[in-house]
Amino acid sequence: MSAYRTVELAEIDIVAISLLVARCLPHEAWSESQLLAHIQHPDTLNLGAYDEGQLIAFGISRVVLDEAELYQIATHPDYVGRGIGTQLMNDMLSLWRLRGCVMGLLEVNVTNASALRLYEKAGFIENGRRAGYYRTESGPQDAVLMQRVLAEG
Repeated sequence: MSAYRTVELAEIDIVAISLLVARCLPHEAWSESQLLAHIQHPDTLNLGAYDEGQLIAFGISRVVLDEAELYQIATHPDYVGRGIGTQLMNDMLSLWRLRGCVMGLLEVNVTNASALRLYEKAGFIENGRRAGYYRTESGPQDAVLMQRVLAEG
């Protein structure tokens, strides 16, 4: 696996994030104004992976007290299968721990097999479901709720 440059995302990255969100997560895409508001909030932790100046993956999360919640993570289709998602997830876990988080939380569409594999590989376990949470072209789909203990509180 090659190492890519991972940095905390800033306002200057909004256009690149927005383009990558639209490409990777078209049914879950946040507007540029939503992304900007999120990045400007002091409780967020957002990372991007870059290859020669191009944003190729990102992770968007929020830290509240001692919990971190992953909102979105995605890798550009041309870079899938190169370990970038794993690297980015591991970097996020490390930064959550540095911020004092003892628990990581997320939700994922039950049909998103690649994301489920990534999260399970990162140590997340299923702790519930939200029936019909995601509205898709093929109808409602369940959200799998997952958690990972990061440190003993």
